[in-house]
Amino acid sequence: MPAWSPAQEAEVDQPEITVVIPIEGMIERGLLYVVRRGVDEALAEGAGAIIFDMDTPGGRVDVTEEIIRTMIDLPDTIETYTYIDKDALSAGALIAVSTKHIYMSPGSRIGASAIVTQQGDIEEGDLKEKHVSALTALVRSAAEHSGHDPDVIEAMIRKDMKYEIDGDVICEEGRLLTLTNKEAARLVKRGETEGPLLSEGTAASFDELMVLIGRDSTMIQRIEITGAERIARFIELLAPFLLAGGLLGIYIEFKTPGFGVPGITGIVLLAIFFWGHNVAGLTGSVEMVIFMLGVVLLALEIFVIPGFGVAGITGISLILLSIFMAMVEH
Repeated sequence: MPAWSPAQEAEVDQPEITVVIPIEGMIERGLLYVVRRGVDEALAEGAGAIIFDMDTPGGRVDVTEEIIRTMIDLPDTIETYTYIDKDALSAGALIAVSTKHIYMSPGSRIGASAIVTQQGDIEEGDLKEKHVSALTALVRSAAEHSGHDPDVIEAMIRKDMKYEIDGDVICEEGRLLTLTNKEAARLVKRGETEGPLLSEGTAASFDELMVLIGRDSTMIQRIEITGAERIARFIELLAPFLLAGGLLGIYIEFKTPGFGVPGITGIVLLAIFFWGHNVAGLTGSVEMVIFMLGVVLLALEIFVIPGFGVAGITGISLILLSIFMAMVEH
C-alpha cells in the first residue's frame, strides 16, 4: 500500500471553491468584464460552481449575448446557478436561463424580455423579426444546454406566442411572460414527468441558498466590484454623450480662433471616456497611448506650429483611431 503523502492530505483538506459573480444594475459592457473576470478566476482556481447573484432590470442585448456564450462554453464539471434577489427582468432573465439552476428570493420576478431600444419597442417588420429570431435561437440553445424548457424563455421574448403545457395555459398570446418566485417554482407536468416550471425553489437569503444547494461548506470567493469599476460602469452608460460632447468641443475649437473652453471641454470629456473604459477593462494601454499622442500633436499644432498642417491632421486622426479601437471589442 503506497504511503500517504502530505500533498495528498493537503489536497483532501482543501475545500471546494464557489465563485459568486454579482449581476447588479444595468447590464452594460463594464459588467461583461466583471463576468469574464469571475469566470476566469473560477477556471483558474478549479471552482466547482459559479453563482450569479442577480438583481437587474436588464440592459444591452449584445452584452447579454456575450455573457450567454461565455456560460455555454463552460466545462460541464462546473455547476452554474442564478440566485434572483428581487429582479431578473429583460436581459437578466436571458442570462439566468444560461445557468443550470435558478433559485429566487421571496417576492422576486423573472421575465419580460422583449427587445427594446432607448426609444421604446423595437421597430416593427422584418428587421424586428430578424433581431428577435436571432436572439431567441441563442437563448433557446442556452436553455436546452442548461436543462430548462426553451419555450418558457421564448414566451418571455415574444408577445405573439401562447405558452401552454399539457393543455394548461401558462401565458396567453398577446402578453410577455413574467413569473413571480412562486409561479416560477410551480410544478408542471411535461409528458410523463413532473418538475418546476423554471425555478428550483425559494431562498430567503443568499446564505439560505448555499445551505439549500449544499455548498455552505465550500470556500466562497465573491467577485467584488471596486469603487473605480462602479464609476467606470456609469461612465460606460454615458459613453455616447461623452464621445459626442468631446468631438463637438474639438470641432468647435478648430472653427474658432485661439484655444479656449470648447477645446478643453472636448479633451476632458474624451479623457473621462478613455479612463472609464480602461478601468472597466474595455480598453488597454495601446488605446490610451494613441489618444494621448493625438492630444499632444493637436496641442503642438495649436500652440507651437503656425497654421494647420501635418501635426494637426495626424493628431485628429490618432484621436479618432483611438476612439474606434476603444469601441471595438478585443
